[in-house]
Amino acid sequence: IYYYEHSPTVEAMKVGAPSGTTTGGTSTSISTSTSISGGDLYSFKFAKPYRTANVGIILQNNKDGDVCVTGIYETAPAATSGLQVGDIIQEINNVSMKGRKASVATFVLKNAPKGEVIVLATSFHKQQRGGLTLSLSFQINKPLSKKAVVGISLRNHDVDGNIFVTKVKEGGLAADSGIAVNDIIQEINGISMVKKDSSVATDAIKEAIGKITVLVARPTQQGTRVDPNILSIPAFEEAPPPGVEGGGIWGIVDYFGPMTIFMACFLCFAIFIGGISCDCSNNGGRGCKEDSKKGYMIDGMVYNKSGKSIGVIDSVDFRLAEV
Repeated sequence: IYYYEHSPTVEAMKVGAPSGTTTGGTSTSISTSTSISGGDLYSFKFAKPYRTANVGIILQNNKDGDVCVTGIYETAPAATSGLQVGDIIQEINNVSMKGRKASVATFVLKNAPKGEVIVLATSFHKQQRGGLTLSLSFQINKPLSKKAVVGISLRNHDVDGNIFVTKVKEGGLAADSGIAVNDIIQEINGISMVKKDSSVATDAIKEAIGKITVLVARPTQQGTRVDPNILSIPAFEEAPPPGVEGGGIWGIVDYFGPMTIFMACFLCFAIFIGGISCDCSNNGGRGCKEDSKKGYMIDGMVYNKSGKSIGVIDSVDFRLAEV
């Protein structure tokens, strides 16, 4: 996910393309210097295969301050949703984007959990019935060993017999390439897999070593027109901290403080006497941090209530209060 304060060039948007982008990976751009009006509200859905997956949307604020889609990579999850360049993001997973900077929308998308992401957007494009099918090429970099596990499961569709992807292991070689669940396998290393048994494709991947080129067909959805009244009413928010620009979002900063130290000492004592183990994996994503305070995030920086910088977003445990 990317955002820009100024209108980006196509060359700039190609930098850092998500894994799986074909050679000369494509993205499209528009100038957002002119506001567009008269669009309808649509609901767009796509799936994040894992929490850290890059959804492949380029965002920018237009002159009216709206969060506008300025690019979508064709191999990324968002490309299957029906979202298009020029659409204006109104809401992401029930978090209003009204009056927000594009960096906030980027943060919400980046930190959305694994699974379905729902975006409400004003679209100015005609939604094509039945969607489209993208033809994409991916390269799996398999070690020089037939025993190497690629991390992909395939089977034949019950209706048309096509081979499609049923599972992609997170962090596996197939996931790194950009192949996704529901992709339809067309070719493997130039050999057609159309109407063949899934075992043929599975064996072809197992027997191959080195670079494996997989051609897939990826079905896309289209947006569903919805009533504008379903938009969440933004909850009252405090003004930005003193001296900090508006358009950001308030949230929670988790940190190591007195409560964390107390709990650590208590756990050490409990572990020493036996019967209790320390596992912070289910602590709401906070790890072992028990202390929290309000924070304000904008353009990759987090500030406290007094307007003092806490740090860049990548070094601060910042989360939305709604999550």
